[in-house]
Amino acid sequence: MKNYKIVQISDTHLTPTHAKPANNQQIDPLMKLMQVFDDVAATNVAPDMIVISGDLIHGGKVSDYRHFESLVEHQQERFGVPIQVILGNHDRTQAFYEGYLQETPEPRYYYTISDGGWDFYFLDTKCGDLEPGYLDAQQLNWLDHNLTQSNQPAVIFMHHPMLGAPLENMKYSILQNRCSSTSS
Repeated sequence: MKNYKIVQISDTHLTPTHAKPANNQQIDPLMKLMQVFDDVAATNVAPDMIVISGDLIHGGKVSDYRHFESLVEHQQERFGVPIQVILGNHDRTQAFYEGYLQETPEPRYYYTISDGGWDFYFLDTKCGDLEPGYLDAQQLNWLDHNLTQSNQPAVIFMHHPMLGAPLENMKYSILQNRCSSTSS
């Protein structure tokens, strides 16, 4: 099994064309994302994979996701590694499928890849356009089946955290059907 270096970027909230940056951001989100990529290059971390884990574009349209796909492709060439993406609650599934993937939209976007003796799972925790996250039964069954069939270690990526955020006003923005531990 290979040691694996992963750079994870989340909540890019890129601004759709002709919109104002979300959440009163004072610095252009695209400029911030490009600075993150420049910082990764400057550190010489040499990742095996880059993951952008949701809220790619804040309410984007098809054309915004096409532009994002072009940006991702350019960065994949720059680093020579795959960039995996998942959706967050501020992404729009249909626009993502049509613009980024250029495929017929599906209700959810989740997938797995294996590399270097590892299984990587990219889950879709979107619950419509609501803030909290949720994993539906079909996706949980798929995950259970795949995990049961493999003997490789697994890394699971999803947008919503399983535990509460440290910021009080974000406690509602967690995975709603997370596992809870019980003490015996």
